[in-house]
Amino acid sequence: SKLAFTLNNLSRTYGEKLQFDSAAYWAKEAIKAAQNATEISSLKNRWLMFGNGALANAYEGQSLYDSASLYFLKAILLAEKNKDKKMEAVYLKGLALIQAALGNYQKAIEFTQNAIAIQQQQEDYRAITFLLSDLGAYNNKIKNYSEATLMADSSIRLGSSINVFNMIGRNYSTLGTNQMEQLQYHNALKFFKKGLQLAQFYKNSKSAIGSLYKKIGEAYEKMDSLPQAKEYYTKALEMSEGDNAFKTEINYLLSKLAYKE
Repeated sequence: SKLAFTLNNLSRTYGEKLQFDSAAYWAKEAIKAAQNATEISSLKNRWLMFGNGALANAYEGQSLYDSASLYFLKAILLAEKNKDKKMEAVYLKGLALIQAALGNYQKAIEFTQNAIAIQQQQEDYRAITFLLSDLGAYNNKIKNYSEATLMADSSIRLGSSINVFNMIGRNYSTLGTNQMEQLQYHNALKFFKKGLQLAQFYKNSKSAIGSLYKKIGEAYEKMDSLPQAKEYYTKALEMSEGDNAFKTEINYLLSKLAYKE
């Protein structure tokens, strides 16, 4: 089990560095180590669960969604066998992210709601804060703006009550995007700017802050304030190091803006 533990940590470390090939390799090694372990079956099943979950995350990072879904499902079955509700909810969240990436937002909502139901039983309110934020984003995608607003507001309120602010930038991004979709660009800009201020204050993820810079640029562009749009797109570009997909997206927005200018 110590070997499986170490190999799982290697897989997670490579995943955090976005080196998903290496993350997948070490996750497979972790699964082999768990299968060959001499401990009692409950311990083997636990490390098999973590190994399958790690491999699912690595495949998701490579956009190999069929394989990722398969290994998340294997991890969920092992979590159920181990009666590990916390990890079952984590893997359901993984399935939801895959469905969202495929554009199946209703299915993503269903998986997320199932995860919330489990975390409510566990009274894991920190996890619920994250999941409510996911629901806000998914409902925006299907133009269910009232539900998106409710979920984002609920995530903000719950997070504030337990001093968890990791998702505050993303929640304000959801609220602003909601306004953008309804062509309320000035309102959207207010939400995006407040979200950026709070995200920076509470040290949200680099991707969340970069996304808000991009959103502010988009709002300014919609209002034909091209110099301000360029300013915020450039700031977003500065945050894109290590994320080639985001860097490509911002460069495309800057190229369109240059054409308008």
